[in-house]
Amino acid sequence: MESPFEQLDRAVIGYWRLVAAPRVVSLLAPLTLAGGITLLEARTAGLVLLAVAGGIALLSLGWGLLVAPLRYRRFRFRLAGGLLELHDGVLIHRQKVIPVDRMQHLDVEAGPIERLFGLASLHVFTAGGSGATFSLPGLHPARAQALRAALLARRGQAS
Repeated sequence: MESPFEQLDRAVIGYWRLVAAPRVVSLLAPLTLAGGITLLEARTAGLVLLAVAGGIALLSLGWGLLVAPLRYRRFRFRLAGGLLELHDGVLIHRQKVIPVDRMQHLDVEAGPIERLFGLASLHVFTAGGSGATFSLPGLHPARAQALRAALLARRGQAS
């Protein structure tokens, strides 16, 4: 019997929304600064730039608020047989499948913002990659540790 797909912890929606904020600010800061400087020089051009920055801010905010719950609903994973399978993506749907016996090591990580939301991430590394082959974000820390232990146990059986 195949294992059912699992969802991430629902707290990941708030986490994704919070971590998206710096990206919006980094995108808008130069445009807003340029608009402010231009406003001093040429009033109409400065107002146009500031209006564009405001529009981008509203669109980015709306997108960030909308995408997090959509991504949460789309993100699924399961450990079935000797495979770890992940489905993700809002606009572009991704499906990754990694055989347990190809996994080199597994890390559980929880940064300060993740800990604030009571979350952790499981990073899966395979041979030949410079970084994690994929990550499972938004897991309850106990679930991340249990999944890591289950993967390590299955990897031991595959050897």
